[in-house]
Amino acid sequence: MAPGVERSYTCVSNKNPLRRKSLIFNKSLEWHRFRLRSPLLVIAFGKSSKMKKSVFVRIGQVAIASATLASAQLASAATWNLANNGVAISGANPTSVNVSGYYVNNASTGAINSGSAFTAASLTDQGGSGRGMSTGTDSGSPQHAFDNSGTTEMLSLQFGTKVDLDSVTVGWSSTDADLSVLAYTGSGSPTTVAGRTWSQLLANGWSLIGHYAGSGSGTRSINAGNISSSWWLISAFNSGFGGSSSGLNNGDDYVKLLAVAGSAVSACAPGAPGCSGQQVSEPASLALFGLAALGVLAVRRRNAS
Repeated sequence: MAPGVERSYTCVSNKNPLRRKSLIFNKSLEWHRFRLRSPLLVIAFGKSSKMKKSVFVRIGQVAIASATLASAQLASAATWNLANNGVAISGANPTSVNVSGYYVNNASTGAINSGSAFTAASLTDQGGSGRGMSTGTDSGSPQHAFDNSGTTEMLSLQFGTKVDLDSVTVGWSSTDADLSVLAYTGSGSPTTVAGRTWSQLLANGWSLIGHYAGSGSGTRSINAGNISSSWWLISAFNSGFGGSSSGLNNGDDYVKLLAVAGSAVSACAPGAPGCSGQQVSEPASLALFGLAALGVLAVRRRNAS
């Protein structure tokens, strides 16, 4: 091309393919004239580097906020208070719960009798201390609480959706207050608890979440593995449920259960313990992490400049 000769190139606007303007370059291909009016191209080819940085920062901020909001929507903290023979539910998007009780006979060693089936039992109202249980011959103080003397007694919680429990509040205790926590982690709905032994329940999707030492009233943390389930059993401690129970004793725990707290899970990650049914799809999860990564990259780019 001869010096000083200009050649015209045509570019189509991203916004409207029918609108065409000319891009004119000289011999050295330096940008001489650019009159596209597409908003999308204005963002890409802003007049100054400052404008470009500002756009990237805005994209980053929106991406981070969107990812954070989407993650927060997966779970909502809630508390279920059992005082005064009711269930007072508080927190964001709490789910309903049905409460009931079971007990199982102990062997002479104090551990649950491996051949004894779980039996349904009525809960008792313990006023501001929460709920307890009386199994007929097991009455009066301190036996009116959930205890492991002769039988091991437990509170059953059936939630309207999966819940990741993270704490239990003991409203009253005597002697000691160790707890065992069990949950259904199988697929679908569990078989009826009553009439089945612990070994049968284990074979049909129930799991020991853990044993938790404690004394006196107050709130204690549970479920460090963040298991989510709609069905939970909170029991006076018993080594017969399995697991590590070093330093804990059968037969001396008496507790009234006042409250539980955790997160009502509206969705869970595929493959997570206790997660079946409603899940976050893998493409959606990847998109969420992609948004967050884009936001972090944009902010770091601005800071580096």
